[in-house]
Parts: sequence; C-alpha cells; structure tokens
Amino acid sequence: MSTYFCYACARTLGLYTPPANAASLNLTGNLYTLGKFMEHTVYGSGLGKHMNSFYANPTYDAYKDHYVNTSASGSLEVQPDGKKNLIWYAGTPLGPAFENGSFKFSGEAVKVVYPENTGKLHHFHVNAHDYTSQLCSLCHKPILS
Repeated sequence: MSTYFCYACARTLGLYTPPANAASLNLTGNLYTLGKFMEHTVYGSGLGKHMNSFYANPTYDAYKDHYVNTSASGSLEVQPDGKKNLIWYAGTPLGPAFENGSFKFSGEAVKVVYPENTGKLHHFHVNAHDYTSQLCSLCHKPILS
C-alpha cells in the first residue's frame, strides 16, 4: 500500500526534492523523454497502448506548465517499492484518454512519474475521480491520493 504526503511534508521529510529550477528543465532532452512527450501530445502515437491520455493543448509550453505546477505543489505518493510519483489536481479537463481505442475519460489531474530523475521524468493526465481525498501521512491535511 502506498503512503501519501502533502507537498510541504514531503519536502520537510526530505522525501522529495524538486529541481532547483523546474522551469529550466528540458522535458524532451533525450529519446526517452521525447517519446513520452510525443505519446501524450500527438494523437495516434500511443494508441497501441492499453490506456493512453492525450493533452488537448499539445504544445511544449503547456506540457511544461503541467510539470512545473505538479512539481511545485503536487502530493507525493511513495509506493511500497520506494518508487515515487507526484499527483496534482488541475481542476479542469486536460484532454481525452482512451482505453483499448475507446474514449474512457477526460482527465483533470496530472501524474508525474520519476519526479527526481531528470532523464526519465515525464507526466500524463489521469482521471481525478479514480483518486481519493485522503489525509497526509504526517500532518493529516487533505490531499489527492
């Protein structure tokens, strides 16, 4: 079972250290991250996958803004194996998601995976309804988890 922390507690506990200047990161700087950007911004590039979400605004600036917002205020999920993810509620539909080629949802939350690995970090939008509001494991403030 994963453990969840609000942004402030994750930072205080040293569980998450955001990049010194998230806005200066190149989110398409290698083939892996470029492929992930394309997968979530170019319709058809990820349709062979079981589930894939596409941002309605496919520009690099919009993609980067979602990352900066999530890295600066998202809640932290720590999985039992130690893998970390950030989750941020955007509050507005971000684009369609398809499961096996059929429309599934229009996501309102962003999930950043590999948030501390600049060579692998990327993000995609998820259905906020699949997440719950629960309490931070340390301060007990409500967060999306």
